[in-house]
Amino acid sequence: MTQYRQFETANPVHYSTGTFAWNNVAGGRGASFLSDSEKRADSDGRQPKPALANLKNPANHQGNPATLSKEEAFRLITQARELVQSWEVPSPATMQQYQAATRRLHRNRKWPEEYAQTGNGYFYYRAALVATQLAVLQKRLVTLNRLQKNKDPLWFTACQQLENPLRVLRRYPPDQEHTHLDAKIQSRWNAEDKTPRSTAKRKGLGRLPANWRTLFWRSFPKSSPHRLVLAIMSLTGCRPSELAKGVRIEVDDGENLRMTIRGTKTHNGIYGQEYRQLTIPAEGEEAQALLQATEATAEGNLIIFTKNTKALAEAIRRHSEKLWPRRTYVVSPYSFRHQLAADLKNDHSPAEVAMIMGHSVCRTQQYYGVRNQGKAGRQILRFAAEKDVLRDAGQCTRDKQNNSGMRPERFRCG
Repeated sequence: MTQYRQFETANPVHYSTGTFAWNNVAGGRGASFLSDSEKRADSDGRQPKPALANLKNPANHQGNPATLSKEEAFRLITQARELVQSWEVPSPATMQQYQAATRRLHRNRKWPEEYAQTGNGYFYYRAALVATQLAVLQKRLVTLNRLQKNKDPLWFTACQQLENPLRVLRRYPPDQEHTHLDAKIQSRWNAEDKTPRSTAKRKGLGRLPANWRTLFWRSFPKSSPHRLVLAIMSLTGCRPSELAKGVRIEVDDGENLRMTIRGTKTHNGIYGQEYRQLTIPAEGEEAQALLQATEATAEGNLIIFTKNTKALAEAIRRHSEKLWPRRTYVVSPYSFRHQLAADLKNDHSPAEVAMIMGHSVCRTQQYYGVRNQGKAGRQILRFAAEKDVLRDAGQCTRDKQNNSGMRPERFRCG
């Protein structure tokens, strides 16, 4: 039976970008998780009441704080400071998502490998748990700094409270360099006999009509703000997050569409393609709609983007349920990406498919649609990407460690 997992979450409303606490505790610039009242108390040298009440609560620590020697206390502080100093604080929006994910783990009393249903889910919950525990450490280091200045006897109790988050971080070492591809870290997931990645979207393509994209486009409301976005997804298979950045469309030779896509999921250029460019003939209803919209602009080019990827996904889901009410598979934005991959595998080599899809390794495409789910004839006249396709994912990590950079660029967006 699963035992209770003791880890904590920091209140997301305490997230701020103040530098006072960081400069005092970690010895450098950074962000802190202090509320406004706590920051005022720091500047006044006063102890905030909420923190004092939490420290006095016996449920917040284990054992007798008097048994903690001064050497042991400083050892805990040193470990916490080293972790916090090397931590690159996520954005406020990301931290709020991490807080919610950690609360789900806490409610279900499970570790990430026990709760997640896919490999990607495991890495997400692992990152969320690590981030929230680092936030807890950062906040408590600020409190320790204040207590030490005031020579408060609660200092030992506060030191004791560093143990729980440190225990979690020893189980899941911070991994912002994305070395979780290492088998040693990944083994926690594999030990649970889980499948490495969900294939639900890929398998569901077989339940749709062969021309489902055409049917979907024709029946999609013409007044919808997502109509041109839908056409881009159908032709290029780009990710919703890439549509949030914007896709540039230009007319090439008067009859072709040249689309420039800014990639996501690149981890600061380590993986994936920062940019890719596809030239597609203006054939078919979706391409004609984009051609007309582009030619109508005075500049001769058009940038199409979506402001809300969740609204886009919801609009596609609703239309799918309306169009095929009896089918168990519901179309999502990634369904278009899976279908394009299936089509490309009938006409292009694995390296070419990777470049068109925005991958830096060939292996990633195995998680997308398979050849017998697609059909030949999907025309991509020309394509270019930021860098050459690598043979394996491990080369990305080795390139970063050796500071040797990526492969020579084939294309860069101007």
